[in-house]
Amino acid sequence: MSDVSFRRGTLEPLLQTIRKGFQYLCVVAYFWPWSYKTAVRHYLKVGSLVTLLISTITFLFDMSLEWIGTERLHKWFSSDTTSELQGVLSHFSPVKKYVLPALLITAVIYLIWHHYSEIWKPGYEFAFLSQLNRFMRDREANENEEALIPAALKVFHKVFKDSHIQRCSIYTVSNAGLVIPDPYIYPDNVKGYQISLQVGEGVAGRVFTDGLPRYVPRLLFPFTRVGGLLPSIPFPHAVKFESQVKGDTLELGNEALDFDAFKNAYEAEPLFRSFVSVPLKPVGVSQCLGVLNFDFSAVDALDKSGIAMAFVLGKILADEVSRMRNRQSSGKTIGTETEKNLVPQSDTSKEVVPRLGPRLIRMGGVLNTTSGSENPSRGSEDHATRVQDFSSHLTWRKIKAGWSEFKK
Repeated sequence: MSDVSFRRGTLEPLLQTIRKGFQYLCVVAYFWPWSYKTAVRHYLKVGSLVTLLISTITFLFDMSLEWIGTERLHKWFSSDTTSELQGVLSHFSPVKKYVLPALLITAVIYLIWHHYSEIWKPGYEFAFLSQLNRFMRDREANENEEALIPAALKVFHKVFKDSHIQRCSIYTVSNAGLVIPDPYIYPDNVKGYQISLQVGEGVAGRVFTDGLPRYVPRLLFPFTRVGGLLPSIPFPHAVKFESQVKGDTLELGNEALDFDAFKNAYEAEPLFRSFVSVPLKPVGVSQCLGVLNFDFSAVDALDKSGIAMAFVLGKILADEVSRMRNRQSSGKTIGTETEKNLVPQSDTSKEVVPRLGPRLIRMGGVLNTTSGSENPSRGSEDHATRVQDFSSHLTWRKIKAGWSEFKK
């Protein structure tokens, strides 16, 4: 009887904790390097260039010694000095013969891959600016919200055309919870795509609740299919971001892990491999109007700059929807508190101007997504504290806090 009690009271909880700990380490092992992906790529690029520089200097030095010759060295230096110089160079012979060529080959391969992957980025950023300009230019042509949103989705889809985007959609609020209406999907709808969620359920439900954008870089791990020779397990975890204005620059950071965020209600495998969901929350309004989703056919299709672009597109669309509702309701009495919350304080969509980069997006006003409201004050003590505590990466403090949430 005591053995049974020991097994149930001590051994089973211990094994469960070990299993949970191993799962958590796997999640952290994926998301922590992902958080530093941009910085790691930068340092790899710099290291590769330094390797090329050192290799070039070494090659020129060897050529100079060959050109000078041993006889000239004996004329310029004493025999003892020449022997010491040759002895020093002999110590570096294995490095020069094996290590440096290996580093040189690795550096060249990485630089070729890096520049190849960077080829599409100028067009990617240009697409963001051109489609944003198109949306702002044509917004007056949309008479109502039903015409505005399909037109916006068509424009926003082209922003990520080089990132393997499949479709973009919008969750709106209804009596049944959060739903995706038929016109709010672009370019096409497929069977089983429109999954209804409750507020707080799934990635979109959580985004709608707290107003924080979330990115799911992959849905299966370590591969991309459930069955077959290389099976994978579900990976329903997301990373969520807070926004912070530092000076005139909007930064996405304070990353935190959001466990079991994705609700897989599909009959088979998910219809996409990664996605980002951003709130439709106008500047100056505390209530979220909906959730804008971008689905991709590739694993980890976006970096932080792409997530920031999606976040800004959500802000602009939400501000335009709120402005349109305000314009339609002008001259009418606004009776309910909900209707008051849907009226924007100002039209700030023209103030959103992108500075291309992972954290460089200029936006008027200070966004305090932690409290769920926008704070227009720039010089407050609270703002200074938040800027100081703001982190651009997933910190160990957030990882430790995530463990308490994950093991529940």
